[in-house]
Amino acid sequence: MKGKSAADQRWLVRQINDPFVKAAHAQNYRCRSAFKLIEIDDKYRLLKPGLSVVDCGAAPGAWSQVAVQRN
Repeated sequence: MKGKSAADQRWLVRQINDPFVKAAHAQNYRCRSAFKLIEIDDKYRLLKPGLSVVDCGAAPGAWSQVAVQRN
């Protein structure tokens, strides 16, 4: 990791070891934030069949991915 700051190196180590990053990759989600929406939806049942969803912060798109799968 030549040329990277110490903070960059620490972030990379945390990212590599993060269980949600690994799970997102294994389950083909764009990023780990997919699990945040899954947890919210499991608790509050927000996503219902036929519901229109607008993802205003659509990058990288994991929430859109979950909304499509659960709708």
